[in-house]
Amino acid sequence: MEKEKPQKAIIILSAGIKKDKNGNWMSTGLVEEKNLSSASGGKARVIAASYIYKDDSENFIIASGGHGSDRNILGIKHPGLSKILKKELIESGVPANKIIEENKSNTTYQQLVELQKIIVEKEIKNIIIISNRYHLPRIQAMIEFGPDLNIFKKMFRASDIELKSAEDVLIKYKPEKWKKIITKVYQSGGMVARIDLEKKGVEQIKKGTYSF
Repeated sequence: MEKEKPQKAIIILSAGIKKDKNGNWMSTGLVEEKNLSSASGGKARVIAASYIYKDDSENFIIASGGHGSDRNILGIKHPGLSKILKKELIESGVPANKIIEENKSNTTYQQLVELQKIIVEKEIKNIIIISNRYHLPRIQAMIEFGPDLNIFKKMFRASDIELKSAEDVLIKYKPEKWKKIITKVYQSGGMVARIDLEKKGVEQIKKGTYSF
């Protein structure tokens, strides 16, 4: 029996990770003020993707991320980011056979490069990329101006890629739970600092000085 080919896919770009109170690795919360090098909002991306999947179960979900910029956090080895995302997606109600792992990349740009290979291999036609509101402008700038992303450029021009903010998805599906939380987070000092870092990255990409 031929395997089902995913025509539509939701891509989750991994963020940072941390340990919970029981010592298990998990995606970061919406803001990590103590460590700006660890991208915040990973869990929001997972929850948002699960909401969209439950609304349209024809979608597959691609959990993207290798070991990140560091195989060790505070000297502790951790699992691959895609494995952590997959575990959280399953806990959120997404069937395991609907999840594809991309586990070779260590940066946002590398994720996009590796994801193109999966898109071609699986013959995926339509894509939703889920990340955080603060992160989307840099993703878009990479697609528009970055090297080696011709498949994404073509799909983006054809409107076959949609960039979705995890925060906007959470508010759309459960405003009573998320709206106040997200508003407060985006007024926090940690998030303001994170947005400033992202803006600088976008400027560097457009000027051609970004280190891919």
